[in-house]
Amino acid sequence: MNNQVDRVVEEAKQLSYEELKAASERILDMLDEMEWETIVAKPHVQKRLSELGDKAWEEHLEEVLDAMFAYEEIIQDDPVVQNLLAQKELEGEARGEIKEIKESIFDFLSIRFSPALAAQAQPAVISTQDYEGLKRLYRQLLRARDEQTVLVVLDLPDEQPNPASFDAPHRQPDDVSTGLPNE
Repeated sequence: MNNQVDRVVEEAKQLSYEELKAASERILDMLDEMEWETIVAKPHVQKRLSELGDKAWEEHLEEVLDAMFAYEEIIQDDPVVQNLLAQKELEGEARGEIKEIKESIFDFLSIRFSPALAAQAQPAVISTQDYEGLKRLYRQLLRARDEQTVLVVLDLPDEQPNPASFDAPHRQPDDVSTGLPNE
């Protein structure tokens, strides 16, 4: 190690004053950094630095939250934004009410008649998005005495084969466009 120090001293003698001044500043910076690292390496210092870092983070979060709440206050005072928020809230409530009444219809059909009838009714019920229309439909279904009435209320075809069709002679199907029988 002495050889290394002696070598540095010898080379330093060869430097100009300005070069020696710059080198000494770098050496002092390195010594300061080494001293700082020694201080920072102590457990109680690390703990305190961690606490300070946590406090700085909390203060930063408070600033962010304050900014957010200030933005929220601005929004609260804006009638256009408030109308949009109220409209979205009403739309959400309406969607919830529609979903509830549809579930009630399916539960009713499943319990009173059969799960198969509830499944058959799904396309007709799901396609209806009008709450008042669904309420009317539900009331009509509550009065239905049998599955046939439910099918009529829902405007669904009766999927059971018609026994009369087996005995009837085969003929051309009715003209769908006019509803009149073919001759």
